[in-house]
This record gives sequence, C-alpha cells and structure tokens, in this order.
Amino acid sequence: MKKSKSGHNGHYPAASIVMIGILLTSLLILITGTLRSIFTAYKNLDGESIRLNPFQVIIATLGIVAALAVLPYSLTNQKINNMIENKRR
Repeated sequence: MKKSKSGHNGHYPAASIVMIGILLTSLLILITGTLRSIFTAYKNLDGESIRLNPFQVIIATLGIVAALAVLPYSLTNQKINNMIENKRR
C-alpha cells in the first residue's frame, strides 16, 4: 500500500474507535430516553421527586443569564476585532 507524504497509509484506527463509540452512545441515548428526560425532567425511576431549594434556583438562574449574556458580547467583540483587523490592512 502506498504511503502518503505524511507517512500515513490511510488507516486511522483511533477514528474508527471514536466513531463506534459515538454510534453506541447515540443508540444508548435513544433506547433509554436520556435526551427526552433532559428536556422534560421526567426520570424513569422509582423514587421521590426532588425540588430545588431557593439557593439552587438563584445559582441556576444566574448561570443561565450569564450564559445568555456572553453570546451578544462575544458576537459584538468579534465584529470589533474584525473591523480593527480590516483597518490595519
């Protein structure tokens, strides 16, 4: 088999293993309903339901607000950086 310039012969066993892992994980998520339970909060378990205490609600709310606030800031900052870079050229 002819080797490429990089010395590889076209076979990447690590990539194959990763792809098999992704496939198996996807199947497991579909079979167990994990993704649905993330969005609906329904857990297929026997036991008592839990509720967040006020401190946990505040922390979760702050985290979500912070994550949403980063998006416009990063997009705006990227535009400014692009404008500065274009002026240098």
